[in-house]
Formats: sequence, C-alpha cells, structure tokens
Amino acid sequence: MTDTPAFHLVTADQLHPILDILVPAVTGHTPFDHAPTIAQQLGWTYTRRHGGKTALPVNLQGYTIFYMDMKDGSQEIVSVGFRVSDTLFEGTTASRKKIVKAAFPAMVHIISDYLGYPPTRLVPFGGLAGQVWDLPQGGQIDLSNGEDCILLDVKAQWETDLELEQLRLGYFADTGKPIPPPPQP
Repeated sequence: MTDTPAFHLVTADQLHPILDILVPAVTGHTPFDHAPTIAQQLGWTYTRRHGGKTALPVNLQGYTIFYMDMKDGSQEIVSVGFRVSDTLFEGTTASRKKIVKAAFPAMVHIISDYLGYPPTRLVPFGGLAGQVWDLPQGGQIDLSNGEDCILLDVKAQWETDLELEQLRLGYFADTGKPIPPPPQP
C-alpha cells in the first residue's frame, strides 16, 4: 500500500471573499493599472507585470493577470487565474489525475454555492476538463480539472465572447485549427 500525498483545497471561507473582489474587478472593465491595488485588497503580492503570489494555503501560490489593449489605447483586465488546490508532484500521471478528479466536485460545489446556481457548461477547450459558470453581469468563472491541480479563472465578457464565437465557428481564431470536443470533468 502506498501513502496518498496530502492534497489541500481552498475552502469556501477562503474563496468567497476572493470572488467578492475578483468578479466585479474582472467583469467591470477595470483598468490594468489597478492590478496592484486589487492584489493588495486580496492580501496577495504583486511581483511582476502579470501577477505574483496569492495568500492561499496551497503549495504553489502563483496567479496570472491578463489584460487586453482596448481601441482607445487603454488596457483592461480580462482574466485572473490561480490554483485552488495543491499541485501534486509525486506519483504517476494517472494517480495524480485520480486525486484531482476526486477532489474536483467539492470545488464545483463551493463555486455553485457562492453563485447560487450550478455550472452552465463544460470548459470548452484548453485540454483541461472542467466547468464554466456564465455570470449574469457578463464574463465567466472557469474551474479546470488539471493533471496535477485545480485551476480557477475569472474571465471578462470580452474573453467569454471570444470563446463562444470560436465555439460557434468550430475553430481557434488565432490558429485556424479545429476545436476538439471538451474532455469530461
């Protein structure tokens, strides 16, 4: 018998206040130069132009902020992504995936409880299985079941619109390659 490594998930009490700040920031056309202030509100460090470290109790605390250049020359935050679980390094790929997959429903429940409704669709591409919650104010929350961790992305309406248009057309806008069917979570 082998020992199963500890696998920590972010709790509802830890995630809900983060979503209280990130969802309006990402879906509200927030200028990219406000990223350090948002990180400070979250208790996170802002160590580089595209992110830094969260304060979450997981073993890899990096986060990434993406922005889009707007027609008027400004830049807006369009996505913030971070891990909501530990990242597993030990074991086989299959054993890591099994642990992550078993923990995934708990994170789905935490987000569904926060929003008050279940996921609206599957994560459509990116090679990761997962769930998407379309937000009433525009944008979406993606929860992805990775090979070795669970990832959360809060996306602005612009990102959501691009994703939905690519799905409608059946190919990626940047490469022209067909979109494969989404993996099941």
